[in-house]
Amino acid sequence: MKLAEGQTYDVMNLSDLLVMASGTATLEAALLEKPMVIIYRVSPLSYWIGKALIRVKHIGLVNLVAGKSVAPELIPEGRLSRENCP
Repeated sequence: MKLAEGQTYDVMNLSDLLVMASGTATLEAALLEKPMVIIYRVSPLSYWIGKALIRVKHIGLVNLVAGKSVAPELIPEGRLSRENCP
């Protein structure tokens, strides 16, 4: 694996699938029409607090803007492990 700094769009265009955290990068990937998976890693406490306080169907920025599921969101219950990721 090589680190490519300052070449975001080149790397995205060369990729078959993008794995990313939500944010403006997901919007950029959608504009480039690249398939993506949104992954979050949060502490168990943050997960449960967020789940109790936030009432939205999606938390990925690209999904929120689209108003529907554009990219799958993997949000494990406060942990990220092989069992949580297909």
